Amino acid sequence: MNNKNLTAEDVLAIRIGRLVKENAELEQRVQELVERYNDVLKQFMDLKFRYDQELKTKNRAKNENNKV
Repeated sequence: MNNKNLTAEDVLAIRIGRLVKENAELEQRVQELVERYNDVLKQFMDLKFRYDQELKTKNRAKNENNKV
């Protein structure tokens, strides 16, 4: 279709179509980022849990050694 033959409505429809497509792509990207964030948060929480467990174990061993 020749650009000279496009009406204002045609131009707006094309622009809206592009914006809808761009919006869908942005929604997908946001979802990917949320998933990655949740993965990193889960890794952090797992690491923190293991650290806390190790710290508790060390404190128990230290307390047992002090009792002797």
